[in-house]
Amino acid sequence: MSQDLRPGQLVDVASGRFTLEARRPDFADQLLLYPVNDDPDVEPAECTEAWAEEHALRQRFYITGVRWFRDVTGSNTDAIARVRKKAVELAKRSEWTTLRNTPKHIAREIRKQFHAISIQQFYNVTAGRPVFFPKACLFILACEIVLQEMIDEQNELSDEELAAQEAEDEEVVVPAEILTGQEVYRHMRINGACWNINGLNLNFIKDKLNVDPSLMEGLPEATYQTDFEVFYQHARGHTLTYPTARAIRDFSRNEESGFDGLGRLRSTAGRKILGTENAASHEVWLRELPPA
Repeated sequence: MSQDLRPGQLVDVASGRFTLEARRPDFADQLLLYPVNDDPDVEPAECTEAWAEEHALRQRFYITGVRWFRDVTGSNTDAIARVRKKAVELAKRSEWTTLRNTPKHIAREIRKQFHAISIQQFYNVTAGRPVFFPKACLFILACEIVLQEMIDEQNELSDEELAAQEAEDEEVVVPAEILTGQEVYRHMRINGACWNINGLNLNFIKDKLNVDPSLMEGLPEATYQTDFEVFYQHARGHTLTYPTARAIRDFSRNEESGFDGLGRLRSTAGRKILGTENAASHEVWLRELPPA
């Protein structure tokens, strides 16, 4: 589940928290909206050495910015998937297939996932479903390639041909201010659902609801969710994106919330079930970046 949220609700782009440049990152993990560690708000923000082993090959990664790309290019899912082999080659040339600080045994498995991507994976992304980290990277690379091809084709048109195309409104014309396919990196990010909250289990939820049943409506509202199922999913082991996990933690820190008593955020699985499953399907996550 996804939803567009008002700037500042779940992500602090306007504060300069993110480097939004029209340039392909040197390292694939730099595509992450939040680096995978227990407290991404602390600078310098880097992923933990264990992040890839813990998360990269689980269905925990969304793409933020798909609607922006479709609005700019008019491309449907098939048009993006058309260049998937080129995306695989670009990932190799960019040396994204080897993630930093990754143990050899998991690095080999991750490289294999960069070797190909099916059309179904493209549909999973555009439908708002989570995918493996390498597949999320390949999707964004495909978007870069599609946009660059459109720019190149447009640059070959004469002023008269371009004006006629705009007048006929039959084909999408890339805005003149977009000069490179790497503009996608200013608007698109990988949104990882890599967090869980210590103590947010089924017993905790049951105890709190027994005391205050109004939390069934109040907690989702306070944490930008649409229903309570996401909290049950978390308690059953499914993971959350950092903004949602942070919102739940902050709500819990208020002793008057009726939901106090939770532990810290974790970017690794707990001792039992917490953090062991794929992303929570009922989470409302940030679909588009707010304007910087």
